[in-house]
Amino acid sequence: MILNRRMIKKGQRAGVEMLVQWKGMASEDATWVDRDELKRRFPTLEGKLFSSGEICDGLERDPSL
Repeated sequence: MILNRRMIKKGQRAGVEMLVQWKGMASEDATWVDRDELKRRFPTLEGKLFSSGEICDGLERDPSL
């Protein structure tokens, strides 16, 4: 589940990080993940999360994130 979003500076441009509560984990264990990295690792969420702003449930944590 996406709990929050924040703007960050990425070199000379702005970026977005999303606070992800991973499936089966407590909200206090949520991690900030770069939005572009989420899009790359979870392409099926493109229309659900990254375009319309819906909150997604059930993201399985990728240990490399």
